[in-house]
Amino acid sequence: MSNEFCIAQAQSNRVTFVNHQWIGSSPMDPADSAASLASCPWVWDWLNAMGAEGWDLAHVVPTSTEPNVVTLYLRRARD
Repeated sequence: MSNEFCIAQAQSNRVTFVNHQWIGSSPMDPADSAASLASCPWVWDWLNAMGAEGWDLAHVVPTSTEPNVVTLYLRRARD
């Protein structure tokens, strides 16, 4: 059995990037960051969806350089 890993960034309770890919429902617009952030899923909704796919939250690390930003580490077992 092996493990698979996923790294996500959450900002202001929204998941913005997963494995370095933007996951908002609309393209990221630096000119309208509030709308861009609002297009991203809420952390708890995203974690519930990932849990349904077999992912477990392994660790959360706050980012010391940016307030309200955390990195989420997930893993799931693979046969």
